[in-house]
Amino acid sequence: MARRRLGMLGGAVVLLAVAAFAAGALPAGTGAYHIQADSRPPSTVSSGTDLRATEATARSAGPSERSSASAITHTALFKESGLVNGTLWSVVLNGLTEYGTVLNPTHVTVSFTALANGSYPYFVPPASGYGPTPSSGRAIISGANTTVNLAFKSIIPTDYTVTIVENGLKGGSVWSATLNGTTFYTNSDFLAFSVPNGTYSFGVGSVNGYTVSPQQGTVVVNGSSPGPVTISFSTITFLGLVPAEGYAVLSALVSLAVVVGVGILFFVWRRFRSRPASRPLRPAPPVQPPPPAPPAK
Repeated sequence: MARRRLGMLGGAVVLLAVAAFAAGALPAGTGAYHIQADSRPPSTVSSGTDLRATEATARSAGPSERSSASAITHTALFKESGLVNGTLWSVVLNGLTEYGTVLNPTHVTVSFTALANGSYPYFVPPASGYGPTPSSGRAIISGANTTVNLAFKSIIPTDYTVTIVENGLKGGSVWSATLNGTTFYTNSDFLAFSVPNGTYSFGVGSVNGYTVSPQQGTVVVNGSSPGPVTISFSTITFLGLVPAEGYAVLSALVSLAVVVGVGILFFVWRRFRSRPASRPLRPAPPVQPPPPAPPAK
C-alpha cells in the first residue's frame, strides 16, 4: 500500500513539473496569441526563423487585417472650369454621386476616394444652365490617382440685338419693320430686335408720301450683335414738289384752265349775240338771154 501511495505521489510530482515548465516557456497574458510575420528584409531573417509558422500566422489573421495590409486605393479627381462662384455641380461615378460648390478659383473639384485599380464610368449633369465637356466617359485608375478636367459652357441660348435705323422721315412719323416674323412700330429713328444666332430676313413697311430703300434684306447674327441696318426714306415728288404742294398746284392750274375756258366761251357767245339779224335772201333775177346778132350786110 505504501509503495502504491508513493507511486501516485511520484506521478503527481511529474505532472506538476511538466506544468511548471510549460508555464515558464510562455509569457504571461490572456492566453490568446498569434505569431507575427518577421518585418525584416529576407536577408536579415535569421536562419532559425520558422517560415511555416509565419505562413500559418498570416492565414490565421482576420480578413480586415489582411486587406488593410495589402489593399492600395487611389482617388479620381474631377476639376471644373467655366462655372461662376456659388454654382452647385455634381459628378456620378460608378453609380455614386458627389457634389461640389464653386466657392473660389481654388475650390473647384469633386473627388472620389478609396478606388481600386479599374475603369469607372462617370456622368456629369448640367449645372445651372451650364453644360460640361466631356459630359461622360470613364475614369481609369491604374496604380495612381487620376484627374478628369471638365469645361463648362452656357447652354442657355443667348440673344443679340439687331438694330434698324431710319433717316429721311419727318419727325414724329410712324414707321415699322419686321424681323423673324415680329413687327414693331415706332415714331423714333430706330427699332431694336432681340434674336439668337442665325440668319434673318427683314422688311420695312411703307409710309405714305415716301419711298424706302432698302425695303427688305438679310442680317446675320453670329456670336455678337451686328452693326445697325440703315434704311433711307425719300419723299415722293409731284411737279418737283412734295405731294401735297404738287397736288395744290395742279388743282390751281385746273381751276385756272376752267376759268379761262369759261371766259372764252362767254366771249364768243357775246360776239354772236351782238351781230344784227340777217335779212331774208331775195331770189336772184332771171338770167336774160343775150340779144340776137344783127344780120350780116
